Amino acid sequence: MKPSVLRLPALGLLLCLLICLTGCGRETLDRFFIVTAMAIDWEEGQYTVHLEGSADQLDENKNPKAIVRRGVGSNLLQCFLDVQKQTGEYPYLRHTELVLLSDGLQGDALGQAVDCLLNENGVRLNARVAACPAPAGDLLQDGEFQSQRILKAVTKGGGTLTSADIQLRDLAFTRLEDGIDSCLPATGAETTEGLRLLREDQWVGSLESRLVPAFLMAGGVPRGDGLTVSAGGRSTAFRLLSSRSRLETRMEGSVPVCTVTLDLRFRAASQIPDSTELCTRALRQRLEQDLCDMLAALQAAGCDALGIGQDLSRREPAVWAGLQAEWPDYFRRCRMVPQVHVRIVSTGRLQGGDL
Repeated sequence: MKPSVLRLPALGLLLCLLICLTGCGRETLDRFFIVTAMAIDWEEGQYTVHLEGSADQLDENKNPKAIVRRGVGSNLLQCFLDVQKQTGEYPYLRHTELVLLSDGLQGDALGQAVDCLLNENGVRLNARVAACPAPAGDLLQDGEFQSQRILKAVTKGGGTLTSADIQLRDLAFTRLEDGIDSCLPATGAETTEGLRLLREDQWVGSLESRLVPAFLMAGGVPRGDGLTVSAGGRSTAFRLLSSRSRLETRMEGSVPVCTVTLDLRFRAASQIPDSTELCTRALRQRLEQDLCDMLAALQAAGCDALGIGQDLSRREPAVWAGLQAEWPDYFRRCRMVPQVHVRIVSTGRLQGGDL
């Protein structure tokens, strides 16, 4: 059983702490540092937290200027106090939109950092979370709000099917629920780089960018993005209109069997010169291969990010009770049965009203 990490927010205690640290009245508000993003690194037994935000500095257009503060400590609270010690400004976390977790964080260091974020009353549960190669703090720079660029890359605002929108509430869910593991969008200095996979508090692998669309569709995330396939000697682009997924997990002897079904509707981006049969077959074959490769990658990492174990626990709770302690091993040898159903609802032709 995964340990519970959510506690009732100690709002009164937090407010008392802030009052003790910063005094009261208008002067208190002036000494807050409004945080828009944070990056958390771990090295030699200490956390380093970079905080992007704004205080009272304006650029030439009279807009708030991005400022980066750096704090070091054995836990996140000490990092925040270190920032206050240096600047006289205590971080105000209510406006935090993005949390970057270095994949240098492992084990207890990662667990404690995540627990602090999930239990900290000031950090909203709809803040986005992403993973990046250490050091994460390098992605935040003075003078510019780098978080806005990163958010566009790792959320739906990026406009690409290879991005994923993971929030603190999602991380809380996967840490609390049995039979499902965590994944975070991976981001670097310029682009997104697929997903980083977690099991408990350990980074166990990655899912490359080309397989993220299959992961999102299998997870029931509808995305209106494009896919190009070759059929009949030419390449044709299609736009995903809707996506539905189903997991059906059962035991066959001592082997779990999971059927992953996708029902997808596409629209042609340009006119299809012939019948839709070839294109439908090409789309189905491409998506079946991506789905197989994606499931194989999850199994190789031992990361049940789709919640196949959770599906089994709901269908056969008695069976699940007997194998949940060894589920990572069972998951690795689970037999996956991918099924993809494709329908092209618009061929790009004006004939027959199918546009």
